[in-house]
Amino acid sequence: MTLTLAQLSLACPHQLWLEFSESEQKTAWPVTQNYSYEAAHHRAFLNRLTLAVLSPEFSAASETSVQLASSENLWEFVTGFAVNLGKSRLVIIPSETIDTDEFSVPQEWVDIPALAADYYLAVQVNLEDGWLRVWGFSTHRKLKTEGRYDGGDRTYSLDVEALFENLNTLWVSQQLCPAEKADIQPLPTLSHNQIERFIGDLGQPSLYSPRLKIPFAQWGALLAVEDLREQLYNRRIGKEFALQKVVSLTKSIFSNLWFFLDELVEVHGVNLLAARGGSRTEENEGDRPAQARGRMIDLGIQLVGHPVALIVYLSPESNNKWNILLQLRPGGGQTYLPPDVQMIVLDDAGEVFLEARSRQADNWIQLEFSGEPGERFSVKVALGDASLVEDFVI
Repeated sequence: MTLTLAQLSLACPHQLWLEFSESEQKTAWPVTQNYSYEAAHHRAFLNRLTLAVLSPEFSAASETSVQLASSENLWEFVTGFAVNLGKSRLVIIPSETIDTDEFSVPQEWVDIPALAADYYLAVQVNLEDGWLRVWGFSTHRKLKTEGRYDGGDRTYSLDVEALFENLNTLWVSQQLCPAEKADIQPLPTLSHNQIERFIGDLGQPSLYSPRLKIPFAQWGALLAVEDLREQLYNRRIGKEFALQKVVSLTKSIFSNLWFFLDELVEVHGVNLLAARGGSRTEENEGDRPAQARGRMIDLGIQLVGHPVALIVYLSPESNNKWNILLQLRPGGGQTYLPPDVQMIVLDDAGEVFLEARSRQADNWIQLEFSGEPGERFSVKVALGDASLVEDFVI
């Protein structure tokens, strides 16, 4: 005998029970195939439906609007979605499982700082009978410190007895203690080579999520950056553009690999001080160019423990020309570049235009030239047999 929703809610009166119609299911089902495999497509449907059913109820209960705070491209890789509710962030994990003895949350939602929330809600969805229920919730702190971590499927789990059942408790707690996060370990910064390799490998078509194919630190760092996650998603669903190949200088189109100079100093320990052999310093505000960005260069084992940064300064000249100053600087708190690092400028035909090589104790090497809008060039950074090429258009 099938129990009605009213009968079910009497058995668990402190839980939130909500009905949804067949029409709501059809609306939640995506019109086009935006995911690369059937499980992800169904996962997206389940999350969309849950969001649509819960949003009006949450808005009424908390007297604030519900705002989706996570991208739908995440459903290509993992279930769940985040919403902002007042000053708090909630992650909702819908599941069709009948067994609700344990609440499991994918590690991505717990250990990626950009995705982690204050509260986590367990939702059971019954598509056949048209209802869902929120059967418990936890704080991030409780999930992180008391939850069981399973390295096999990368989840944190709590028994049902460890969950808070009454959502009224959440609304009160959300007002009094909006921030309920435990400390989260920072994730590494991926090099350009790592990003290209991971997106190339993990972007291959498959019938499952690639989330367990590389160590979590690297996977988390990849998923944490919206641009990189979008590129991986695009690669998996068959879009051709997976990585931005050309940096447009005058239009300021830089990928997330390029940093402002203060970020290079603070995050990557790049030495920007003029010490020897240079003709331009960054301390003089009046001499600063119109734009300055830099990115870290990874040449594999050739530069382990001694990273370098490629910096591009762009400043206007007369007659519609632009001055371009390229510098290679030491990173990682180092004072000098490793010897014999080459920086080579190639023209649009691939021919060498300018080149420089570091000596035994160079603080930097640099090259300077002028160009007009629309002109293309490439910069090659090389050490021994290892090299990396970055393409630009003025």
